[in-house]
Amino acid sequence: MGYSFSSYSTKGISDLDKDSEELLRDTKDYRESSAVSDLIEIDGIGKKRAKDLIFAGVKTVSDLSKRSPKHLSRKTGIPIKTISKWIINANEIIKNRQ
Repeated sequence: MGYSFSSYSTKGISDLDKDSEELLRDTKDYRESSAVSDLIEIDGIGKKRAKDLIFAGVKTVSDLSKRSPKHLSRKTGIPIKTISKWIINANEIIKNRQ
């Protein structure tokens, strides 16, 4: 008694690729929204600025606390003075979390 592979209902490769792409997109969106949620704890950071920071590689309050204001300013176009305030605030948040 032989079974024919074609007799089984299977997804095509392109359907699997689409499912994988959707899963990756959802995972990325979740990570991004999680990072935004973390960064908006800082006074003066809203969704737009959080996304600017994420694009520059800052994903968490802890990441921000370790960054150079000058470097981030160059990458994001946000003034050094503003970023410096955020870094001070990030350090205070980390201190209060402990």
